[in-house]
Amino acid sequence: MVTGTVTEHKGARRVAYFHATVSSDGAREVQLRVSSVDDLAMWLNGEFLGFFKRSNTAWWDFLTNPQHRVDQGRVQLRDGTNQVLVRVVGGTYATGGFFLGFEPTLGP
Repeated sequence: MVTGTVTEHKGARRVAYFHATVSSDGAREVQLRVSSVDDLAMWLNGEFLGFFKRSNTAWWDFLTNPQHRVDQGRVQLRDGTNQVLVRVVGGTYATGGFFLGFEPTLGP
């Protein structure tokens, strides 16, 4: 998500909310992965997951490139539809964006 197109470096539009629906073919634990140059707050199905600090680079290939992997913890998806809400705080000069993904967990 390129957030810099809707948030401002300075001004009244520093905060934006993004919503996504994620489908799951069963209730299961997954690994949450986030790569962001924005400060984020995230909710999954109404449950607050926490704050996620920005980094210098938002890696588009963070799900496939082990050098760019960003693990943020494990979360539980419901069977069927899951709601993800992300609050973005902009303020990064001439940029802004994040990538978000879920992957099945392996092992303990």
